[in-house]
Amino acid sequence: MAEEFRTHMEDRLEELLAAGLPREEAIQQAIGEFGDAAGLAAQLLKIQQGRRKRWIMRISAASVLCVALGGLLCLALLPGHQQVPLIAKAQAQDGAGEITSPAAETPEERIEKALSKPIDLTIKEQPLKDVIVLIQEMAQVPVFLEVKKLEEAAINTETPVSFDVKGISLKSGLRLMLGQLGLTYVVEDEVVQITTPEDAGSRFELRIYDCRTLLDLPNRKGAAVTEAKVAAKPAESLPAASAAPPPQRFGGMVRTHDLSNNLVGVITETVSPDSWCEVGGPGAAREYKGMIIVTQTRKVHEEIEKLLNLMHKAADLEGKVKVSR
Repeated sequence: MAEEFRTHMEDRLEELLAAGLPREEAIQQAIGEFGDAAGLAAQLLKIQQGRRKRWIMRISAASVLCVALGGLLCLALLPGHQQVPLIAKAQAQDGAGEITSPAAETPEERIEKALSKPIDLTIKEQPLKDVIVLIQEMAQVPVFLEVKKLEEAAINTETPVSFDVKGISLKSGLRLMLGQLGLTYVVEDEVVQITTPEDAGSRFELRIYDCRTLLDLPNRKGAAVTEAKVAAKPAESLPAASAAPPPQRFGGMVRTHDLSNNLVGVITETVSPDSWCEVGGPGAAREYKGMIIVTQTRKVHEEIEKLLNLMHKAADLEGKVKVSR
């Protein structure tokens, strides 16, 4: 471009010289008409480089954006997003690949967890109200004295308490200590309430026990064999006892007999037998699709949970029974 400008300037200079202008004047006029070709070329080069930089920045930004969009598209196409490491931890354990949020811990569950911690507790002739404050600080949960119920039982909050245990759960220690005073506790309204056994016995809780694993237990060893044998025999050759209802299917397995009634019966006949509605008591237990729905006092619920966990252990089942409160 600079060479082209110089060529035009030289042609113009020749024209001016031919017109009779002195050489110096002709040079000045030619420069005035065309300007400094080299300077102009430098300015044009600078503009061109600026444009090139802007294009490079635009192309780079567009490339980064395309890569990001491609990554998001690949993530969206993943089945259930379960391949992302941080999300994989929230998958359901049934292998369905569904993403589930962890269930929030209820205040009652938080209190139960705090009361299950092992403690060393030594108390010597301290007033009951001060001992309750100490228990509250150890458990980091609210503890409430039912003063009115205690007064009805002729128990004063200034009653001295002496107690010494080591290495047991806080709830066991609390139950033993309160038992010396003829008291107990219940977890209700998001607090630990110290009250009398009579008052605690009048408070009922609804809990649901997931017993589907226990209900399916018999089929793991002999249900398939039994069903195959029954199917192989002609119907007319079966004895009268075989006219019972056909095997029920539950949870993907065949149930050869109705174990649910037996499991409810095991609970009601083993745990506090006199407290169930079948014998005139206030408690009730029913089975619905493998769930045992129980209305009972807190103490009875604890015994039911202990019984079902022992059954899990005896059957070599993993984990403990799931309880919804």
